[in-house]
Amino acid sequence: IALWAGQMLDVAMQPVPYAWRRAMIGSLLHLWFAQIFKMTMPIEPWRQAVPYTKQTAGDRSRLLVRQALGFMQANYGMPIGLRDIADHLGITPRHLTRLFGQYEQKSVNTNLLDIRLRRARELLTAPTGHSVKEVAYRCGFASPSHFTQCFRKAFGRRPSEVADVSATGPAMPENPPTRA
Repeated sequence: IALWAGQMLDVAMQPVPYAWRRAMIGSLLHLWFAQIFKMTMPIEPWRQAVPYTKQTAGDRSRLLVRQALGFMQANYGMPIGLRDIADHLGITPRHLTRLFGQYEQKSVNTNLLDIRLRRARELLTAPTGHSVKEVAYRCGFASPSHFTQCFRKAFGRRPSEVADVSATGPAMPENPPTRA
């Protein structure tokens, strides 16, 4: 500090014909006050640890799977597939397939089919009177025959049987059986 004070006094005592000397005095004063502040006011008590939680790759992967499932539930009635879902998430179809195998133990297409079948069962058992053909197209199936085949494989009954007995018949199982 004594050295800086001496330098500042030397520069200050000289006549000020040049503007750069004023800038130099200002810089020396700035450094001098910063040094005094640093010595008299320690910063350490003011420093606080900022909580930092590192987001792991697993957290991001789980989030991608949840986003994919949400996208499928929101768009089950559209003709979407693996590539559409992966494009929506900004990842490759292969990576999405790996993530579903790791976190859901079912493929993307199997999950999409389960979502469509659950919604179809809800529509068929509701008292709205939707036809099997209408339900098939509303739930994203390409044809009523493909819908009937998938529905029978999942629930053990034809969709028309479920629609006929929905008001008085036995209840349908809550979830479709899991497939490999």
